[in-house]
Amino acid sequence: MSSVRAVLLSFLLLAVSISHMAMEVPQEPPKKSEVGPRNNPVDFEVTGIEVGNSTVSPKVWDQPDSNTLEYMTKGETIQVNLTFQQMGVDPSPVTADAKLEIWHPIGVIIQEWTFNITLAAGQSTRVPFVWTPSIAHSSLSDDGFLSGGVTFRGIVDAGIGIDGDDSNDLLDREVPIAFWYDPLENGFCEDEANEGKYCTNNAVPFGVPTWYAAGYTDGYQPDINNFPTGTWRMENESSATGDWHWKVSGDNDNYASNRYDRLRWAWQRFNSNDGCSDQVFDPSHGLGYGEHDPIVSSIHGADLCLVKVNSPLLYSIQIATDAWGKMGAGDTIMMETDSGAGGGVEYLNYSSQNLSSTEGDWTRIVWNATGLHQNEGFSLSFLFRSNSSFSDEGVHIDSFIIFAIERGEEYTLDADCSFPDNFGGTSLYDPESEGGNTILVEAADPEPPSLHCRIFNKGYIDTTLRLFTEVSNSSWMSEFPLRIDSNNFNDHDNEVKTKTIKARTYTNAWFNLSIPDGAPVQDLFWYTWINDGILNFQETKYYIELPVSVESTYRIL
Repeated sequence: MSSVRAVLLSFLLLAVSISHMAMEVPQEPPKKSEVGPRNNPVDFEVTGIEVGNSTVSPKVWDQPDSNTLEYMTKGETIQVNLTFQQMGVDPSPVTADAKLEIWHPIGVIIQEWTFNITLAAGQSTRVPFVWTPSIAHSSLSDDGFLSGGVTFRGIVDAGIGIDGDDSNDLLDREVPIAFWYDPLENGFCEDEANEGKYCTNNAVPFGVPTWYAAGYTDGYQPDINNFPTGTWRMENESSATGDWHWKVSGDNDNYASNRYDRLRWAWQRFNSNDGCSDQVFDPSHGLGYGEHDPIVSSIHGADLCLVKVNSPLLYSIQIATDAWGKMGAGDTIMMETDSGAGGGVEYLNYSSQNLSSTEGDWTRIVWNATGLHQNEGFSLSFLFRSNSSFSDEGVHIDSFIIFAIERGEEYTLDADCSFPDNFGGTSLYDPESEGGNTILVEAADPEPPSLHCRIFNKGYIDTTLRLFTEVSNSSWMSEFPLRIDSNNFNDHDNEVKTKTIKARTYTNAWFNLSIPDGAPVQDLFWYTWINDGILNFQETKYYIELPVSVESTYRIL
């Protein structure tokens, strides 16, 4: 009987062992899908943003790395083209909302257009717009890289659940806006000595800036006897831009000795009643008020106003020209900016630049004039000075472009605000967070929570801010006002006007929450406003709302 039990026990153990073995079952290899990727019935896409047309093209800047960048000029009307395509497979026409927005870098919309487009599968459309930039935004590095500009944003929206792919519904393109562009194709001079000196002398309308040659004996005394228009002249060989450029040498490739000549940037006004205002003519040149020059007016027999660049309204300014040539010892050709008694004179000396002496081998010269005339605008001239010694070919000048960032009148803020996270650390305020921003506090907390905001003035103007904070339980505010610390060291209550915050700089502010002793357990809200310093609550720049939960307090005294 015992042997039978032993056999049965052996079979049982073998069965249990087999039941726990890993069994390999042969599987057929996976079949390759014969179905292609799923196509969306409707898929609108913004495929292109182009500037210009066959009549007016954008300017093209050659970057130092051999790339090119298109740019526009303030005050020049130009066409902007927005292209859309329906990439889906539905042959039925579908209508979508579309928009073109033009954004300034500080984060405000300059202009926008809204419209509808109707496309079936495979169709595309190109929608033209006409725009005139009214504010410059461009920056040129010392080595000649152009950047900055407004952002053209194309948007299309077929509606929720209709467009199968919304990742291609928005397209941005940044285009710099130059402050001024002049290819130096026109100007005025006379051939007083019958030596063959030539200028185009093409008449220009009233209020249009161009170039007027003027001779001086020294400083600003006119040379009324020998060369009233000096020795500046134009040449149409080997120009860098267009057909013409400026030089001081004659046909013998040598310039005159003992000269003090200027090439003045000015416009002709209709009469003295205009007062050198740029608002008399339509369209205005946008350069602001000029300065009447009786000497240059007398030389050319015209009522002329010198252009006066309003530099205090420019956050930055760079002037680009092309040059080649060589000067004799002690002789110079310079770009001269003059603010008069209000700001003095500054020079860019072409003679000290590393220029080629080979004809037509142009070098781009960038003058960063930012901050040189902060208190007063400046007139601008090309100044030629020579002594009685050896002369040479002289420096040739072509193209004249001003890149600048205008300050404008608006500004926006970026603010990174952090607060205690209830775990001994800090959290960054997220306005989209629901319930994740609650601050736990205790009554009469010896170390009450503080909201720290690092605020960046994104604008190009200096400003002040008005800071205000309160809680939803108004009874706290009478005896236990909240405290604000900022760059105004003399004011610390719950409403503070800051000191000046410079353009494109940071400032810090701390909003400190005080909890009255004996405050009961409750839930409330902590509000903080960062407002414009002048308009106050009429213009809120940044708003923070934090839920606060007062907990029971148990302390052993």
